[in-house]
Amino acid sequence: MSTHPAVLLGAVRADLGLAPGSLELARNFVLWVDTPEGAVEIRLGAFTMLDPPFEAAREAGGAFISITEARPLALVELEVLRHVYDHIMG
Repeated sequence: MSTHPAVLLGAVRADLGLAPGSLELARNFVLWVDTPEGAVEIRLGAFTMLDPPFEAAREAGGAFISITEARPLALVELEVLRHVYDHIMG
């Protein structure tokens, strides 16, 4: 049994301390990645606000980076990023 992505998105929103409605699921984006533990489903969340929540990300130990700063990421992460980019740019 799997958890609906909207529930997980709500948990992420709550963990970051963001207001209800500040995150939404991107439509028509589902990506499956094979891992040693089995296939993992990846969904895309989108901020509904104009400016990204830089402080919330920082407090959670994260950061927003430009695409060019992603170069040192693992190959699988770059492949996921490519799919996200293709989805957003259409």
